[in-house]
Amino acid sequence: MWPSVLGVAMALSVSLLYERIEWGAAVALGQGAEEFLGTQGDVWDTQSDMGMALLGAVVAVMLLGRWHDRPFTSGHGSPYVAAVSIANAPKLYKAMLDGLEYRGTAFFQCYTTCQPEHGVGDNMSAEQAKMVRDARGVPEFVYNPRKGEAMQEAFDLKGNPSIDRDWWRTKYASTGEAYNFGVAHWALTEGRFRKHLKKAPQEDHRGRGGDTHAAR
Repeated sequence: MWPSVLGVAMALSVSLLYERIEWGAAVALGQGAEEFLGTQGDVWDTQSDMGMALLGAVVAVMLLGRWHDRPFTSGHGSPYVAAVSIANAPKLYKAMLDGLEYRGTAFFQCYTTCQPEHGVGDNMSAEQAKMVRDARGVPEFVYNPRKGEAMQEAFDLKGNPSIDRDWWRTKYASTGEAYNFGVAHWALTEGRFRKHLKKAPQEDHRGRGGDTHAAR
């Protein structure tokens, strides 16, 4: 949307600049201004010129916008995309190599913590990456168009736990009770999120599986 708006605004700006130059010429030439400008006595010449500039810009955007954008988007084609982390080091390195060998554009998202800023121990980088992956905060996936044209062929979710469920089902180490591991469980382990969360009252657990934390 904004490129189209800016394109129309630019056309009007250039038209306005030209009309200002014409006005300056009229002031400088005095009696000869009308002959120089070729207005032929049209008192609405400036407005009609700018109106036609506006009309032309709008029509150009409507008719040629998609054709004009095509060269900018066609360069990416079907890009290789990988969301990986040190939680699965072999997959991280393989995705990097596959992306570098890919014939077109490759995008990488590699999650990592900033230990001091996030209140995480210096030795916890891999553990935090595994935790946010398992919590579905940053799912691990690879989209490789070389695998096939269909989404089911190119999209690979291997590496995420319980991919057939909405949430990873695990157990508390202390009690053995099963629960859904969600983003709130991971967020509680990092200092930047702790002040946004607090333990939900027991009555709020009903209907939520009894194993979540409420954000306030």
